Amino acid sequence: MHDTLNRLIDISTVLWLFPICFMLHDFEEIVVVEGWLARNRDHIRTILPVKTLRLQQRLDSVTTLGFARAVLLIFILLSAVTFYAVLTLHSGWVGLLVFVGALNVLFLNICTHLGQSLLFRGYTPGVLTAVIVLLPYTLYTYQRLFAETLLDWGAIGRSLPITLGFLLLFGIAVSVDRTGKKKEER
Repeated sequence: MHDTLNRLIDISTVLWLFPICFMLHDFEEIVVVEGWLARNRDHIRTILPVKTLRLQQRLDSVTTLGFARAVLLIFILLSAVTFYAVLTLHSGWVGLLVFVGALNVLFLNICTHLGQSLLFRGYTPGVLTAVIVLLPYTLYTYQRLFAETLLDWGAIGRSLPITLGFLLLFGIAVSVDRTGKKKEER
């Protein structure tokens, strides 16, 4: 099956699937996150340690609008990263290294969703598309980049600081937008 996929889809197309897969996944989260949090707030408080009180307070202010705005900012950044990676695919390593840093974050996001669902012992926003869309995409993309000799373990290691930078940026994007707060909190 991989051989057939490799013949049908060129590597640039594989890279361009990144922002598409990201949005498919985040549409699931955007559609359900506010209502899911409202329905499960009490249960979340019973399973999260007391030390996470600040996180719990942030969860109380999550709205569909605020979350969608953060997703839009991240989508724009990921699209620019993908564009640069495709543009410089065979002429330099920086674009691909930045792309792999973002791909690492996407893979870590899968682990986060699985961990949340295990902790919650049930569905959490985003877990379905994390398993059905993101997991196959990230594994195939890593495999394909290795097969095309565009990626090796040294490059994975060099991408880790970029991964940490993206984690920081994405965390800021999700926490900054307070204009979508619920009316009673304004």
